[in-house]
Amino acid sequence: TGPNVAYTPFGDRQGETTGSSSGDLSWVEVKPEPLLPPRPLPDSSARPSNPRLPPPVGCREVENMATKDLQGHFNSLTGFKRLESVKQWCLPVHQKLFDHPFGFAFHHPVDPVKFNIPDYLDVITHPMDLGTVKTKLLNLE
Repeated sequence: TGPNVAYTPFGDRQGETTGSSSGDLSWVEVKPEPLLPPRPLPDSSARPSNPRLPPPVGCREVENMATKDLQGHFNSLTGFKRLESVKQWCLPVHQKLFDHPFGFAFHHPVDPVKFNIPDYLDVITHPMDLGTVKTKLLNLE
């Protein structure tokens, strides 16, 4: 078996017939495909700018910003449109969880008094049920 051996799709050498149909192809020589050369990384300056996003801020610029400038920069990063898109993605997922056959257990907040769980709020510090999640999503909280 040389480096340029050709095989048919059935595992036979090109031009040979073996008559073997055992399915054992352990003897078949597999030639690796040549690797492609690595692609260069895209230049960050060549990226198209997105008019909806603020320009990127370097670490030195952030260090030199005043408190009110930092607050303005933070508000621009967490804008209303971004929260709206999160809401659009999360509401269908919430609905699937709510409609799940075992989802009834999470429809309403847990009542620690009713279920006699005195340490519930010690263990679960931020209780959250699907009703509260939906309210927070709709109010963009």
